[in-house]
Amino acid sequence: MAAVLDQRKVWTREDIARLSELFPNERLELIEGDLIEKMGQKPLHAYVVALLTQLLMTAFPERVRSQTSININDPKSEPEPDVVVLHSSIREFFDSHPSPIDIALVIEVADTSLAMDREVKYRLYARAGIAEYWIVDLVNRRTIVCRRPDGEEYRSVIIYDGREEFSLNESFRCSTAELLPDK
Repeated sequence: MAAVLDQRKVWTREDIARLSELFPNERLELIEGDLIEKMGQKPLHAYVVALLTQLLMTAFPERVRSQTSININDPKSEPEPDVVVLHSSIREFFDSHPSPIDIALVIEVADTSLAMDREVKYRLYARAGIAEYWIVDLVNRRTIVCRRPDGEEYRSVIIYDGREEFSLNESFRCSTAELLPDK
């Protein structure tokens, strides 16, 4: 029996830059060599991203980006997290995307993307050295806070339910219940 060859095209950041020029209205995310078409957001997802962005901008003026690419120093990946908090002003990134050393926090808001955010992006962000990664799990109404990357894992992973508060340093405290409307 003949071996089946992998016919998968492995994309790079250079490829996606060219594609973006050819198809400017397409929303694509490059994850480990695969192009992922970004779907439209459900209302709850859009609401939580907007609310988080607003709350974080109040705590960290000029340091919050929403739904834009980051550079994780991997030629086969250019993720677009829902929210990013930077160590310094967004004004420093007019000609480049922030890299892990520039990033204080990455947040993904997950409904249909929970498996991707909890498994693939979790490993991707840990491997890149993203210091803190939050997954706001809309389905289970909880937030997963991942800290202290080590290889492809985080040494600290804590799940916060309901009104349990989590924080990003002393400037911002929040609970999942504050982000989600009552059922």
